[in-house]
Amino acid sequence: MLFWKSLVFQWSAIVPLTEPEVKFTEMSIARLLVVVGLLLVALGLLWPMIDKVGLGRLPGDIMIERGNFRLYIPLATSLVVSVILSLILWIANR
Repeated sequence: MLFWKSLVFQWSAIVPLTEPEVKFTEMSIARLLVVVGLLLVALGLLWPMIDKVGLGRLPGDIMIERGNFRLYIPLATSLVVSVILSLILWIANR
């Protein structure tokens, strides 16, 4: 048993254990989840106003309706939202 303890001690002396440079703490992950949750609630509350603007019914959006089946693929809406978010984040990082 003493041999294994000395081997572990010697190995740690040869190869020092280093901590990763970026550490995600439990608090930062919890804060991130709270922020994402609040953003989803805000989006849900603002959805009626967004619907009045026409976002979600743009010409590039694909909607297929057959009987009781509905397939909706919002291509143009996704592009518009992506450009708007990219601009906001670009301005925020300047």
